[in-house]
Amino acid sequence: MQKKKGTSRNNNNNNNNNNRNTSYYKSQVKNKSGQKNKNGYNYLDKSKKRQISSYIRAVSVLFIFMILVTGFIFLGTFLKSVVENIDETTTENEHSINPPTQGIPTDALINEAENLIDNIPEIYNRYNGVYLDVLKLEDLESLQIFIDRIKAKDVNAVNIDIKTEDGIIPYQIGGQFTAIVGEENQIDLKIEDIINMLHENGLYVSGTVVCFKDHLAGTTFAMSALHETSTDMLWFDASGSAWLNIYTEGARDYIKLIVSETIKYGFDEIILSHFYLPNISNTGSVRYNGEGLSKSEAVTNFVRDIRGVIDDFDPRIKLGLNIPVRDFWTMPNETMGVRPDELANKCNFFTTSFAPADAPGVTLNISNPESKPYDTVKALCEHFKYLTDNVGFRPAIQGFNSYNDDDIGSQKQALREAGISVWTLVNFDNIY
Repeated sequence: MQKKKGTSRNNNNNNNNNNRNTSYYKSQVKNKSGQKNKNGYNYLDKSKKRQISSYIRAVSVLFIFMILVTGFIFLGTFLKSVVENIDETTTENEHSINPPTQGIPTDALINEAENLIDNIPEIYNRYNGVYLDVLKLEDLESLQIFIDRIKAKDVNAVNIDIKTEDGIIPYQIGGQFTAIVGEENQIDLKIEDIINMLHENGLYVSGTVVCFKDHLAGTTFAMSALHETSTDMLWFDASGSAWLNIYTEGARDYIKLIVSETIKYGFDEIILSHFYLPNISNTGSVRYNGEGLSKSEAVTNFVRDIRGVIDDFDPRIKLGLNIPVRDFWTMPNETMGVRPDELANKCNFFTTSFAPADAPGVTLNISNPESKPYDTVKALCEHFKYLTDNVGFRPAIQGFNSYNDDDIGSQKQALREAGISVWTLVNFDNIY
């Protein structure tokens, strides 16, 4: 038979293609069976490595994600605690008073506070003060309100009672006087906290000690009190108050102990009131037991001793002597034992009340002195000119009995015209 053209060639081509396909198939089978490919790597191993690499990457991403989540949780917890602390601090500060340098003070605040305190002694020569009844203070917040109010009126000093006429010491001093005064007569505030706050606000602090007019101590320590000559019973003045006897060592030591304990708390000056004997017409009705020592000697020696107590602690602390204006009018007074000329070199200044309500109207030839504040203070300045020209002298002026700013201003004007630039404004309700 005749062969068809091209059949043999086609068969050969088909055989070759079959051989190539068989070779490719065999090579793939061999590779899948674990034999090496032309690059010398095992196909299965390579696949496993790819799987492992993918697993490692997945674990790494998961690990990083967990770290980030944990970080955000800690950050959230921290921020929450900070916000809560700020809220607590804000709430606390709304109900408390902080001194200017409390917390984390800057250098400027520290320097400002130090300068205020360093300049306080200089205030003495330009003293423009007010009286503060500490018994009317509820807490330190009420004190700060009082301070802000008086500083707005250019006041630079405050006078407070250390011991009152009835013998009350309104705060605990060294823990030594509670048995006499009684805790029921003491305020909740500490004297050191009061003085510190006044000083931190740049205010000069004056303290008054009523010495021998003391009903509480006079009746508690009867042996150290004045007695009636006729009955040997306790003697009482016209106001019904007992007096300690300046001639007895116990009475003098009691006052000296109060002063020595008080000045430790930071007072810039001490004023003695009723440091003398009572001014009475019938001196024979009182038994003094003076043992040859005159009344003026007893008073002068006592003031000298108090000055010594102060100097032993800090000689920079000033000492003032307060005498009622009606008694001061006719000095020297032998009944009281007060001779200003003998006391002038033992104190820094004298003080008395120029309040028109206290003025001796008849002596001044002014009817109703309280209705004429300028005329009354001017007349008092003229009468006491001998003191203002020669020794330290600080009058107290009136801010009570509904006196307004004009009434107060007229008193200050009279003082300025007399060359007196220092004063204490008194309002017994702490209203200024």
